[in-house]
Formats: sequence, C-alpha cells, structure tokens
Amino acid sequence: MRARDVLVASEAVRRYFQAKFDRILVDEFQDTDPLQSELVAFLAEDPSTPAAAHWQQVQLLPGKLFVVGDPKQSI
Repeated sequence: MRARDVLVASEAVRRYFQAKFDRILVDEFQDTDPLQSELVAFLAEDPSTPAAAHWQQVQLLPGKLFVVGDPKQSI
C-alpha cells in the first residue's frame, strides 16, 4: 500500500519509476489483486499526460502494458 501511496502522492517518484520500465508484462492477470492493478496502472501511465489522482483516471502509454490471463484459471 505504501508503494501505491507514494506513486499517488509524488509525481516525481511516479515519473522516475515509469522511466525505469519500457514495457510491463503481467502474466496470470486473473490472479492480480486490486492493489497490484493500481501499481501497474500508475507505472504504465503516459508521462506526457497529467498525473492521474486515481488509477481509473490513468491514461496508459500505448504499447507499454501487456497483460495475459485466463478467467477459467482464476483462483
């Protein structure tokens, strides 16, 4: 929760970590919990857009996030 909170609270920290990852692949996405989804969204945000205050407002950078999952295998 602290990692998510610092990404929300500090645009500088968010932009720093966004720059560390060119692409983000999440395998077994069906087993991702909401907090993990928030982290991924903030890290995959398009840095040319204003920093979103909430993960549902994030504008993703095209081509940065790739998710793989199978709802039939959800735990």
